[in-house]
Amino acid sequence: MNPSTHTPAHLWNLEPLLSAGEVSDYLGIPVSTLYDWRTRDLGPRAHRIGKHLKYAVSDVCDWVTEAGLLRVWLTLVHSRERVRMSENDQQ
Repeated sequence: MNPSTHTPAHLWNLEPLLSAGEVSDYLGIPVSTLYDWRTRDLGPRAHRIGKHLKYAVSDVCDWVTEAGLLRVWLTLVHSRERVRMSENDQQ
């Protein structure tokens, strides 16, 4: 079997890969937020395939169940708190 032919992933026993749009729809967030989380190392693990980011279903599930969302929330709350403290210092 030649891997360069277009063989469906399930025949190779590979799990499906999701696009950034599919992951953002699943999580209920804008794609831009998903990209921002990636640059801040907060989101689910992604794989670059050519110019596209792809997410393994298992990586997204693991991230959701391993408190990845909690880590994002805590990071954002901490960032907002620093901004608030900075604004108070300037007054």
